[in-house]
Amino acid sequence: MEKLKYLSARRPETLNWTETQHQEELFRWAKGEIEGGRTSLENLGTIPNGCRQVRWAAIGKRHWLGVRPGMPDVYFLVPRDGYHGLFVELKSLKASAKVTLNQDECHERLRKNGYRVEVCYGFLDAIKAIDAYDNGSNSRNGRGL
Repeated sequence: MEKLKYLSARRPETLNWTETQHQEELFRWAKGEIEGGRTSLENLGTIPNGCRQVRWAAIGKRHWLGVRPGMPDVYFLVPRDGYHGLFVELKSLKASAKVTLNQDECHERLRKNGYRVEVCYGFLDAIKAIDAYDNGSNSRNGRGL
């Protein structure tokens, strides 16, 4: 029953959500799926690269901690259909949410190294991409490959 909540039509209140709020909802969904027995999602995680909530002692320290500009927000490290794993660049539904040059370059490097990369607008789009990948679908509306 809980899964139907996420597969319903796009909820109007999410239009003004931040990227962080969409990410939180994505991981709430994943937690419910894992509790329901979908163990592959135990390999779903996040990369706090652009996270504004992380307080760094010094901006220059990011480089030494391994922070890389452009890395996608979410990873799903399960091999499927010849890919090593899936990376999801999660964007909010706001018109200003766009992929940066650093992100484009990083996504291309990941693709060249055998990873699938999807740019998703909102948590529902991310759920569809993760489901399609996990179920062995080669494409999702022609994006990401």
